[in-house]
Amino acid sequence: MARTVVNSLSGPVGAAPSTSSLAATARVGTVGVVAPGRSDYSAAETVHGLSTVRVDTGFHRSNSTPRLETVLPAAPWWIRFYTRLPQMQDAGHGIDECRWVCRVGTVGLVLHETANGNIGLRLQPDGLAQDPINPALDGTAVPIGQWLRVELSSDGTDTVCEVYPGHATTGPRIATWSGTALSGDMELSAYRYRRGVLLQPGDNDANLDGTPIQDRQEQLLAWNPDALPQYGADGDFGNETTTWVQNFQETHGFALVDGEIGSETGAAMDLAAAEANGDPLPSPTWLSYLAIDDATSPGPAAAPSETISFPTKGASNTSGHKASTRSLSVPLGTASSLVGGRGGSAHGGLAVTGNILGTKNTTAPVAGAVTIGGTATGAKEATDTVVGSPSVTTTEAGYKNATDAATVEVFLAGTVRQRVEPLPRLSARATPTGRVSATAIPGRISGSGTRR
Repeated sequence: MARTVVNSLSGPVGAAPSTSSLAATARVGTVGVVAPGRSDYSAAETVHGLSTVRVDTGFHRSNSTPRLETVLPAAPWWIRFYTRLPQMQDAGHGIDECRWVCRVGTVGLVLHETANGNIGLRLQPDGLAQDPINPALDGTAVPIGQWLRVELSSDGTDTVCEVYPGHATTGPRIATWSGTALSGDMELSAYRYRRGVLLQPGDNDANLDGTPIQDRQEQLLAWNPDALPQYGADGDFGNETTTWVQNFQETHGFALVDGEIGSETGAAMDLAAAEANGDPLPSPTWLSYLAIDDATSPGPAAAPSETISFPTKGASNTSGHKASTRSLSVPLGTASSLVGGRGGSAHGGLAVTGNILGTKNTTAPVAGAVTIGGTATGAKEATDTVVGSPSVTTTEAGYKNATDAATVEVFLAGTVRQRVEPLPRLSARATPTGRVSATAIPGRISGSGTRR
């Protein structure tokens, strides 16, 4: 009963997500990527200061639009991810302009912008011509145009989605689909489509509102000027138009080549014509901080540790000096350091080997993966209490002439190397004889050494 996936989805700006880059930010579990060519790590929109995955829509949901994939446990399960969506009303299609952002099995979570500029939610079966599954809504309207935290869950009977403004813990929009249970593998994406599009052979603009068929014929001509050689854009969905729609579907790898212009084919034609004409493409969607749990909601993503600085005085040191005060600075992803008196220091490493140094050329090597915070106690004099950040309180108690032992317990709720979950803590003990031992709880790392 625990987290099965934790990944900040951050990486080198400008690079496309890859197996290796996603593995580098994986705290727990594995996330794969399919068709990454229309995505990259972007600093245009960040969460907790980290880059995010920018996704441009492709021509369809199969192997054209980028998607991140992972395994979902059996119900109950909770999925948490962050997304920033474009102002979808700007496209001019009202609530029918959609982003397919998450799929579980054969059902997608579709987000749209309401007429009032708030987030709207639907579940949509894979067949976009099928009716969506509309939820019962509760909670508070949440405006689009900001980072949203999506928490989707299922207990095996019902499915619930809560959408929060960013890291907020109150004020969500809550959508409940009673009697709808989702299961299967999970993917994140940002496929763009327009709901309710369907033109079929035999249709004619003379019997429709506006000129939808002529508009689609002109998109075919923008994609391929040699299309429709006999009749051109005449507003009639005849055999020639049917053949060229099929040619378009085959060229772009559609699984179903039926000659009809449904929501998916229509969205692909929008994209192809925009690319051909040099028009603005559909706005991207950003994704960040994915987590999956089989017991409870992951909640907001914790901020990463950047730098923590605070003074120390007579730190864990076999011969501390009460008048010696130095500073501690711990950049993310580098070795940590507790500085004591007269060159004595306690060094932790973030997945590296550190040293615990006594006074004046006394060194006892200790291996450990150590973050910063906690307490150092057991001293006769020179006690300071200081507060670092975030959620770090450190008490240092120096001691005199190596007559008392000192214990350092190290723990930080935060991240290391852009990881977001609480890390193990490490206890280190320095005795008057100079022997030092360290144990990481729950036991991943331990080491010991003797002063020399």
